[in-house]
Amino acid sequence: MLKHDTLRQTDIRLSYDRIFIFFLSVLMIMWVTGIIFIPDLFISSFFIKGKDYAADFINLVLYSLDNDPYGYGGSAGGLMNDPEVHNYLPLSYIGYYLVGKIAGINIDDADYLSFSFSPSVMVVSMIVIMAGTAFMLLQLYDMKQGSRFVKFMTAFCLCFSSVAMFTYERGNNVVTALILSIFFIVNYDNENKIIKELSFIALAMAAALKLYPALLGVLLIFDGKSRDALRLILYGVIFSAGPFLFIKGGFRNVPVVIENMSMLLESTRDKFVGCGVASLAIRIFDQLDIEIKIAQLSLVCKLITFALAVPIALALPLAKQRWERVFAISLLMIMLPEYTAKYSVIFLFPAIVLFLDSDKHTAADIPYLVLFILLANPVLVSEYPNPHMFRVPDFNSVCNLLYIFLSGRSLYRLIYGRKEILSAYGNVFKALLNDLKGRRGEAAAE
Repeated sequence: MLKHDTLRQTDIRLSYDRIFIFFLSVLMIMWVTGIIFIPDLFISSFFIKGKDYAADFINLVLYSLDNDPYGYGGSAGGLMNDPEVHNYLPLSYIGYYLVGKIAGINIDDADYLSFSFSPSVMVVSMIVIMAGTAFMLLQLYDMKQGSRFVKFMTAFCLCFSSVAMFTYERGNNVVTALILSIFFIVNYDNENKIIKELSFIALAMAAALKLYPALLGVLLIFDGKSRDALRLILYGVIFSAGPFLFIKGGFRNVPVVIENMSMLLESTRDKFVGCGVASLAIRIFDQLDIEIKIAQLSLVCKLITFALAVPIALALPLAKQRWERVFAISLLMIMLPEYTAKYSVIFLFPAIVLFLDSDKHTAADIPYLVLFILLANPVLVSEYPNPHMFRVPDFNSVCNLLYIFLSGRSLYRLIYGRKEILSAYGNVFKALLNDLKGRRGEAAAE
């Protein structure tokens, strides 16, 4: 805790995890009751009445059927939709190619509508989604401290939050990336060298699937683990670039991927979809029926986004608890990019678990607890239009509130801990240099 931090630990130790479980259990009961009695309001937060079920899963299986996801051979790349939707790195497509082979699906079945609702695709998608959910629940359960009841209920509440259910409805592989990221967060400083190394490989694979998790590697920097960070970068290059060797066209697809990613950013720039300050702003203006100029709004929102990010990033060395660093990094990787899909909010789950496990909470942590409960609320709606949508905040709204609050608290720490910030950064650089020198010394001794 900072010397000048006037925020004191609460005298009465409240069990944050039990408060979290209690309120979410009540909200879960409300949600189930609402589905039964007011389905038009509550069903949209689940499977959107079956509309476009598991679209991300089905699309990626389609693009991967002939192992030509970027259209190098003129087949799958032009199978459906526009080039910008073929923006994943090849590791994802290889995984879906194997799923398609196991399911016995071939390129001749690739009519989207008939393909989407064919029994084999429905069964395979359900198996993959259910397996991913089960692994995620087990990872969160294993990560959480406390009694079996507390561990299970915390994991259960997160796995059946609105953002998690939206992810299942999409059938997106972000669940796999989260599972791998959790393994890294839990084990990157493990004393067992094999498990520790596997955690680096897990994060490299997560980054190759979704890119966002790569930022979690910053945890190694602030722990002064320079050699570990370099090995992590090496693994990241291997799992991001290596899979190009196993698809048609090989490394000649690299510029295609870069171009497709650029096209995706361009196509979403003025739509304000996904998470971020801009998407919330445009939604508010739409609801208030206020006409705005998109270009000016985009510029203002970018400036606000980066202005809020600066104190969060600068205050990272002052974070004393692991949950604070994991939370700050995870929130930045969701809010900073120009386009972040809403299902990426599940990357906050590990930080929530670490937060609930902490026994060093201050009064300033109470807003986090409230916002984390709102974020895990099963009643929240997705981005799909709904006549009641504005009455119930979505998870992007909650993320923006978290972003503003964390930025304000970080600025407070920087102002009142200004004498400590330079020494904190000095300690980080010194630890990194000592780590490098120590390893060089070991090599010389050998």
